[in-house]
Formats: sequence, structure tokens, C-alpha cells
Amino acid sequence: YEIVGGIVYIGAGLLYIGMTFTQADIPWYMALSWSISIALPAIFIGVLFMIN
Repeated sequence: YEIVGGIVYIGAGLLYIGMTFTQADIPWYMALSWSISIALPAIFIGVLFMIN
């Protein structure tokens, strides 16, 4: 079930980045830096799940 966890974590990180871009009323570069600080650890955990 590690592959499911990896896909879900990566998907959640990408979904968060996408929703931040579409929902936030701030410039794109601020939305990117804001979302990366939260989504990058989730994507990293997903990659670690996939490696395992």
C-alpha cells in the first residue's frame, strides 16, 4: 500500500499548489512561495513512499 500513500501525498501537494493559485488573491510569486512551504514536504514524503 506504499504506492497508494505516495500517490495520495504527491496528489495532495499538487492539489494544494493548484488551489492556492486559483483561490488566493495575491500575486503568483507570493502564492508559489506560500504553497511550496506547505506542499513541498507532502510531495517529498510522497516521493519517499514511492522509493520505498
